[in-house]
Amino acid sequence: MGQGQVHDFNPGVGTDGLFWTLPIPRNSIAIDLDTGTAAFKMTDLAMPDFHDIVNSLSPNPTSTPGMVSFDVHWHANSGLMALRDTSVGFTGEYRKSTANIWWSAQEPAQNFAFESDPAATSTTVNTAVMGHERNGHFFPHH
Repeated sequence: MGQGQVHDFNPGVGTDGLFWTLPIPRNSIAIDLDTGTAAFKMTDLAMPDFHDIVNSLSPNPTSTPGMVSFDVHWHANSGLMALRDTSVGFTGEYRKSTANIWWSAQEPAQNFAFESDPAATSTTVNTAVMGHERNGHFFPHH
């Protein structure tokens, strides 16, 4: 039997139940729906390693300090699609795309480091999407 999951880098679950979400600097994201390009880049972002998803989602998870870096680029391959669903409370404009990513992670306590192959070697398995969306408090209810 093979070894199970040993690393799970994610921002964790907030006290309000919101999970795998954190504020990021505005300058780490660029999107231009008209030209069909988008990018998201973070370097040396502090990110706990929960070691496995079961621990990560448990009521009292343990973690070890870690760090991740990534560089993602989207390139549209479709026209603009507008969607609005007032029953769920969202509206947005989207474009189907391809995406390429480079990713790395480090956990110094276990002397662990990983780096993916270059972004140019990655492929989109199904479909990637880029867009602008408003939901929740930001959804216009009128």
